Amino acid sequence: MDLAPFKLDIDELLDDYAKENCMSFTDFKRVWMAKKFSYIYEGRPKANSGVFMQSLFLHCIGHMTSQSSLLQRLPGLYCLYCLYECQPYKPHYKIYLSLEESNKLKDFVIEAKQNGLSLVPALVKRMLDKGMFLFGFINLLGDNEAKEVDEMNASQNKRVKFACDKYVDFLLYHLSCLIFIISICVFFLQGSKLFPWLYSLYADKNTLPITY
Repeated sequence: MDLAPFKLDIDELLDDYAKENCMSFTDFKRVWMAKKFSYIYEGRPKANSGVFMQSLFLHCIGHMTSQSSLLQRLPGLYCLYCLYECQPYKPHYKIYLSLEESNKLKDFVIEAKQNGLSLVPALVKRMLDKGMFLFGFINLLGDNEAKEVDEMNASQNKRVKFACDKYVDFLLYHLSCLIFIISICVFFLQGSKLFPWLYSLYADKNTLPITY
């Protein structure tokens, strides 16, 4: 699975935003929409969705936690947020952060706040409140990225499958009950004509207006 074109698209998006020489999230969304960047998911692979999403997330995290200036790192956070919100998968794939990356994110928020960028801590808080992150995992930027992402997604996928199976069982149970009720109604409405001897066991001829 060649993800280089997707990462290149992200690089170009961040470069275009940097050329605007601005720092607001509103301006980033304007650049995002102008490039119709949500269409990045149209070319997504049909398999290994978890690896695909985590690779995009990690590429943004790499920009956000680099040694570049705050102005250059800021769009990495904006892009990370937008990629998460626009992803086509339900439930959403969460953003895995290693302990090292978590500390860098904390430092990034502190630096942004010191420079008067109050939107950054507010945006990160929103991401935390919405449960976008999973913290404490190993650094995924190494050589075994795909294998490690697959292993961590396996647990999430297992829980999702379990929930779906339970939901299907719930629907089948209630569907069976509905079919049973309909069958009883049909029996009492038409059973007298089809099986009068059987119907007489359940219906009182003196109280039910049934004509034989």
